[in-house]
Amino acid sequence: MSESVNPTVREAQPADLKKIQDLSAKLFEHDKAWISHLKMDWPHKEGEQYFADGIAGKDAVCLVTEVGGQIVGYLQGGL
Repeated sequence: MSESVNPTVREAQPADLKKIQDLSAKLFEHDKAWISHLKMDWPHKEGEQYFADGIAGKDAVCLVTEVGGQIVGYLQGGL
């Protein structure tokens, strides 16, 4: 019998920044095969301020999804 997965979505907190950057970097790594112009260091360089602004609610929102207390995804959007 398989275990049930119960994801939780919440607003990201400053302590989540590094994990969000790491997840973004994994996405860039995955997508580089199809998108040749990606700046692979963006998540940990320019992305740091981008995600920090979303976490702080500066014309944006950043949400994370947790499963078993671990962040497994994020969503950020802004105006």
